[in-house]
Amino acid sequence: MRLTRLFLLFFCFTTESPLFGQNGIVKAVYLIPTDRQYKVEYRNAIDSALKNLQQWYYRQMGDKTFHLSEPTVEVIRTPHEAGWYSTNPNIYEQQYIFWGNVDADINAVYSGGFWQDGKVLIFFIDADQDCLQFGFTGQGDGARGSAFMAADALRGLAGEPLIGCSHVSQRQSSVNFWTCMTGHELGHGFSLSHPPNGAGTSIMSPCGHELYPNISLLDEEKRILGESIFFKSARKDISLQAVVNGASFKPGLVAPGEIISLFGTGLAGYTVAAGTLPLPTELGDARVTINGENAPLYYVSPGQINAQVTSVQPGGIARIEVYDATGMFSSAKEIVVAPTAPGLFMYNGLAIVTLANGPNAGKLVNPENPAQSSVSCEFCIVSLWAAGLGRTELSVPAGQAPGEPTRTTARVEVFIDGIYAEIQYSGLHPYFTGLYQINFVVPPSLPSGQHMGELLVDGESITKFLIDTITQ
Repeated sequence: MRLTRLFLLFFCFTTESPLFGQNGIVKAVYLIPTDRQYKVEYRNAIDSALKNLQQWYYRQMGDKTFHLSEPTVEVIRTPHEAGWYSTNPNIYEQQYIFWGNVDADINAVYSGGFWQDGKVLIFFIDADQDCLQFGFTGQGDGARGSAFMAADALRGLAGEPLIGCSHVSQRQSSVNFWTCMTGHELGHGFSLSHPPNGAGTSIMSPCGHELYPNISLLDEEKRILGESIFFKSARKDISLQAVVNGASFKPGLVAPGEIISLFGTGLAGYTVAAGTLPLPTELGDARVTINGENAPLYYVSPGQINAQVTSVQPGGIARIEVYDATGMFSSAKEIVVAPTAPGLFMYNGLAIVTLANGPNAGKLVNPENPAQSSVSCEFCIVSLWAAGLGRTELSVPAGQAPGEPTRTTARVEVFIDGIYAEIQYSGLHPYFTGLYQINFVVPPSLPSGQHMGELLVDGESITKFLIDTITQ
């Protein structure tokens, strides 16, 4: 079973230019020494902490927060083993040796170096400082900033036991503690200083980390951040205006597993398409919930989101909302859930019909490339592509492809000029999420020319389509 290049183009939009223009952004870099292994848990923990802090700063600032790069975390290999950073002599005093070696490697391996205009860069290195050395630091001048954190920060954010030189109280601390530590150094990157007299309730206080998220920003800290290029008003004009079948773009009911398209304004900050399976439930700075459950996402842009309906039950209501990275959300659309809600994928206003076998398999059927009608039926099988055909014989988790053919439980029929066409397969495409393929045999009695086809699901006429044939 082949996917046409045309159908793939429907989902694989190219990424547009960055959203924030001249506004500042925050980016994390996960540095891995030569003797340490990449840990996806660390990368995910960094991403989660920064998004948590993004929302915390938003609540503190009222309507402003910092914006994250896409992707949030970049992964880079360094040229040295972990132990080198705390032992290699350099021009700095003993307490700064670790920081100096990290700084040197960053400037050697990271394009643009430690300082970059319009960015606050926070580096996490999977290496431990000596107990007399600084393992965490941050600084900034309002237009650019940087911070770095040693291996215990990675362990703490990932919920692992600490083995570095952190204080005893920190060894027993929670993920929240290390999220606050990250926010503290990030604050230095935004040019915030330690507050006078400790001010234990501020995130910038050295003593308040155990209280996160129940801490605050001081008024002076809010003033500084409010004037910074890194803090801009969060997007609040998320308007979800329509939810339609992702194949036909027609409104109506929705079905479990259906590909849907959401249209509106401010749905996402920028354009990005998913590149892996299972599909992510956060893409760029957007996510979609259906009855409170995060929906898998194919594609997001300011005006359109393509998503998959989650495991909603027929007969119920699907309440659909769009969220941005700061937690702001759209008004909801409520749509009745049906067992099926079929639609055919379209191109230039016509249903996509492709050849399913022969040397031209996968190509569009049209007057220049007609399907064959023949008693011998060597090359007379064609395919329709659909969304919303409902349950299949195998249960497939949302966001995933089945990995093998699995047929629809609904009864699917095709007629060409009123003549029944034998269905060879009606089910999910094995390697694409939510895509249904209907293979049928062109009736051998059809003469050459253009004919009207009709798709029925469970006896109900769904849509008509045109098909060009040639008699062999």
